[in-house]
Amino acid sequence: MMYMECSCQVTCEDPDGTSGCHNNCTRGKTCICPDGYFLQGEHCVPPEECGCFVHGIGVIREGEFYVPTPNCSHICHCNSGIFHCTSYNCHNDEICEIRNDKLKCFCEYGYHSDGQSCIRSTDCMDLYKDGYIQDGAYTISPHGWTFSPFEVYCERGWTVFQRRYDGSVNFDRSWNDYKEGFGSPDHEMWLGNEKLFFITNQRDYELQIDLVINNGTSRYLKYENFRISDEENKYRILFLGGYSGDTGPFLYFISTGYNYMRYHKQQQFTTRDRDYDDHNQDNCAVRHHGGWWYSKCYEINLNGDYGNYTDVGICLTKKSTGTVELQCYVSFTQMKLRPEEYPRC
Repeated sequence: MMYMECSCQVTCEDPDGTSGCHNNCTRGKTCICPDGYFLQGEHCVPPEECGCFVHGIGVIREGEFYVPTPNCSHICHCNSGIFHCTSYNCHNDEICEIRNDKLKCFCEYGYHSDGQSCIRSTDCMDLYKDGYIQDGAYTISPHGWTFSPFEVYCERGWTVFQRRYDGSVNFDRSWNDYKEGFGSPDHEMWLGNEKLFFITNQRDYELQIDLVINNGTSRYLKYENFRISDEENKYRILFLGGYSGDTGPFLYFISTGYNYMRYHKQQQFTTRDRDYDDHNQDNCAVRHHGGWWYSKCYEINLNGDYGNYTDVGICLTKKSTGTVELQCYVSFTQMKLRPEEYPRC
């Protein structure tokens, strides 16, 4: 043993040394095992002499397990320094594979565990309530979705379906591109109108639009009960409920709390190759360089040219008031959904 003043002693039962760590170093000097040795009883031993040692993995903590077979046919638990192995089989909606350097039966992508079985993850709130609280890309499968589960970006229970921040992704795209989606979940992206239809029609969702302008000012628009229709009905905005938010002033001419999305309620989706807007002369998607729920043409357009500060860019205006106020100095946009019945604690 070594004689030292401060230590985090590793033992066969506690290979990380977390329970034996003295951060304040107020108990004086003590004897500890040298690097590469674990304390077992009163003796220092190499890790391979610990009862729950696995070559290539290390010491398994007391009460934890490892799966020794690549097909997940057995599982071994560490109890009192000894492995006890039993038969182990993956159940329905589970798959045997390595995730985060650990081999076991995991729920298939698009499902999450409730502690006993795998259930479908229909949106980011399902995952959030199950303990997946870290922001990032996750896999979901909404009710009625018959294709492979797909990745979305989750932000504290919100399901993100649109993001712009650097102009690296072109949003002047075709109907099929907007239907299927483009970009990647953790960068600039449009999730896809078909996916958005299935998500918004499985329960009531609130919509939040996050905005940042070039001087760093952040604003948001929030709506109750956002829902769109299917492709047959051109992905029309069916419902857009009560509004709240903090949309201004961006600059001196943008009014505080103005409801920009109201102008687009009940509008069908328009792209450069499918014109379903209310403009008699122009295709608004061609004119403003991106697909959107245009009318004649917009009061808010988040899919225009990034970094273009004319009316073909990412802009907000007040067309319905008869004014010519226009704000196109937008550096960041994000559209996201959350079930209206989310836990409010």
